[in-house]
Amino acid sequence: MNSRALDIRSRVVPDALVAVHSDEVANVSEEVLPGVTGIRDETNLVFGTSFRPSVTPVTTNMSSNPSTQKISRVSFASLTPNNLGTVRKLNSVLFPIKYSEKFYQGVLLPEVEDFCKLIYYNDVPVGTICCRLETKDDEIRLYLMTMGVLAPYRSRSLGSQALELILASAVAQRKPKISKIYLHVQVSNHGAKKFYERHGFKEVGVHENYYKKITPHDAWILEKTLS
Repeated sequence: MNSRALDIRSRVVPDALVAVHSDEVANVSEEVLPGVTGIRDETNLVFGTSFRPSVTPVTTNMSSNPSTQKISRVSFASLTPNNLGTVRKLNSVLFPIKYSEKFYQGVLLPEVEDFCKLIYYNDVPVGTICCRLETKDDEIRLYLMTMGVLAPYRSRSLGSQALELILASAVAQRKPKISKIYLHVQVSNHGAKKFYERHGFKEVGVHENYYKKITPHDAWILEKTLS
């Protein structure tokens, strides 16, 4: 088993990619950050993986100067029992809450394999995106439960690539056909709201007192209709 160590030391910064949802929360520590704003300070993570990302990688040039171009590799892997520990460790850094066992068992279900992914940057796991399928009013909808990228790897379009992958998978699925994708965003997280709006989401309401143990308690409901 290969292991990679990430030594992350950064100030807490507004996170334009994180969405946190109250119905899967096991508990919230009194010592965590107020609201959904970023990652904890002075965190040292060791990620152990025994597999390779299963999705064809995306390569990007990080420099506009041809003589100094550096190719970066972005890839995605489906969640399995073997990499679930990596997901847990990432979630412990990205989100100021602890998710329940129900959440982790749910992201392993076969029907959500295309909608729950680990995000890799140059073969290092740096983020996650997790969704679930719901049925309401005879419609199948996709609910975006969590999405986050470690602070040192933001501003590299990783969140955008992950979200577009999920959207493309949702549009491509025919049985059952998915009509909409939606999520909740804490009303203080204006950066996240703008991020999702750039990807075609629209505010359709406010869920008052959605968050029970973090403030502010209200959340925007953002939704995108899939063609």
